[in-house]
Amino acid sequence: MGCGNSLLFALLVLVWGIPVSSFAAGKGGASVDDWPQFLLGIAGGVTAHELGHVVVAGAHNYRLDHDGLSIVYHPDFRSRSERLRVASAGFQGQWLAAEIAFASGDRPGSFATGVICGHLATSLAYLVVLKNHPLGDTVSMAMASDLSVDQVASLAALPALLDLWRLAADAPPAWVPRLSLGLKGAGLAAVWSF
Repeated sequence: MGCGNSLLFALLVLVWGIPVSSFAAGKGGASVDDWPQFLLGIAGGVTAHELGHVVVAGAHNYRLDHDGLSIVYHPDFRSRSERLRVASAGFQGQWLAAEIAFASGDRPGSFATGVICGHLATSLAYLVVLKNHPLGDTVSMAMASDLSVDQVASLAALPALLDLWRLAADAPPAWVPRLSLGLKGAGLAAVWSF
């Protein structure tokens, strides 16, 4: 992702995250009463995505660089399974961070709400802006898995939609967090057994 795309992505995080948090606060779900903590949480959620790539790519001894705000791994993959693991590691990292944030209390505080909004914004970015980026995660995941880019982006967006419901609702039905966790678990199992 180039510098222009990185700035667009950062803007998307703010444009998506702030209304989501305001909507959530108005509906009785999560609340934001400390904006610096909320913005720090958004940065943490996006960082969790990038750290996922760093950890998994590093574990497989791939060289990493950065391009603006993004981590870029060099695509000389030794196998399709390693490509899928490294490319999907960002989603894995943001899913883990979001679940930790949801577990922080009955109603996530400002920082935890920001982390969740960072996850939501990243998912939205890969559904709308970054979906077909040649160095993007969804393209690399599609190349490794034989799924289409649209299928990969949709599968990554499903847990985010459920997490938006979890964040915004005062008391979402019990099946919503269970299904979100189940989809994330199924995604992890599919990636690591590929």
